[in-house]
Amino acid sequence: MTRQTLAPIQHTSLAPSARPASTLVRSVDDGQLDLDPPYQRGAVWTVDQHIALVRSWLTGLPAGVVILSDRGNPAWAAATEDVYETGAAIWAAVDGKQRILTAKGWFDSQFAVPSSWFDPALVAETEATSDGPYVRHCGLTEAGQLKFDRRAQFQVAEFRTAASIADEAAAFVLVNGGGTPQSRDDMNRARSAAGVPEEESDSTADEIQDCTCIEFCDQDPATACTLSGRRHVHPRDKNGEFGPCPVHPEAEGDL
Repeated sequence: MTRQTLAPIQHTSLAPSARPASTLVRSVDDGQLDLDPPYQRGAVWTVDQHIALVRSWLTGLPAGVVILSDRGNPAWAAATEDVYETGAAIWAAVDGKQRILTAKGWFDSQFAVPSSWFDPALVAETEATSDGPYVRHCGLTEAGQLKFDRRAQFQVAEFRTAASIADEAAAFVLVNGGGTPQSRDDMNRARSAAGVPEEESDSTADEIQDCTCIEFCDQDPATACTLSGRRHVHPRDKNGEFGPCPVHPEAEGDL
């Protein structure tokens, strides 16, 4: 294997800009944003990660850059297809699928967060849990929904030079393959310094976790099953992302 190229590497300017998370969710619902190109994995975030992203939005912490491939560019039209003629999705999620799925789950009221995170005047309906009252997006008042929606934003960078799935996959590998995942000890050390209990971590990174459970698997047709909506496990796949959970050995599922 060689790292040499046939020509000098050409620079691609992505120029990230803020975009409401609700806008990306609408693009998914309208079929204009493809979350399932062949290089992407399924829905793998846990409910704790879903909740942490909502908390990050509320506190104003950055939720990371979402990278979309703009398939309406001339190179894609010449080498693959003209999406404006075929009606195919105009964008594809190169990086940020789990965050977009989480945004969709929140706006669709598929999970709840502690109601204490919101001004009581903005909460219309809660539900009882072992952790106290929780609220879903639909349980916020109209003013509460509008206020939250303005805070829930992604930095979105558009990759406008991909001519094929292979070009997108190459960008995916560079973005996701360059770092070293945080270990459980690394995260626990940071939680200890922050005085945050492990189960309430604010981490929103799409990192490797000890827990292999999945909750809202129906967000991705490729992984959907009848247990969606509660913590469960899926058979181990070729990437080793699922399988028996070492953290929740009692989790139900088909193994």
